[in-house]
Amino acid sequence: MDDLNQSLSSIGASPDGGLLDAAVVAQRWKESGDSLARLMTWMDSQEVWLSKGGDAELNGLLHQLIELSERESWVRDMHKPYMAAALAELLAWVASSRFFRMLEVMDRNSPNFVNRFALALGRIGGDAGRFADLFFERVMVVHRGELLGRVFGDTRTNAIAEAIRTIRETRHE
Repeated sequence: MDDLNQSLSSIGASPDGGLLDAAVVAQRWKESGDSLARLMTWMDSQEVWLSKGGDAELNGLLHQLIELSERESWVRDMHKPYMAAALAELLAWVASSRFFRMLEVMDRNSPNFVNRFALALGRIGGDAGRFADLFFERVMVVHRGELLGRVFGDTRTNAIAEAIRTIRETRHE
């Protein structure tokens, strides 16, 4: 997590909620369809470990990550297992609706980011593996609802889902 913090300290935080503001995120999913909006609301309601409110500092970190996702060197580093593990741990503290919005933007900034990130998470285990499993579960819940294509597009959705299925199969052998 220290390497991730070092990367984040190299740029400034966004002063407002911007594209990760709860209302903006809710509107984004509403525009993508009522089914996806309802699923995101339901997923958020199931995440009892998350604090309600007071997440300005977390939002600042998330905005920094989005900015970093435009830098090729950072994206390469993020696909190293130890960095992917740190990002997965951070994302565990982000509500699903915001989690998917952030990944959507990062995947747009760096095409196939999410697929490569999932593959990197597949190489981690131990305590960090819990956070990877949460990432996989969130993505697959939306995929099983046949709504992941509305977030990442159909081509990327198939690649992401196939990577996660393969990882899960090899972990349980």
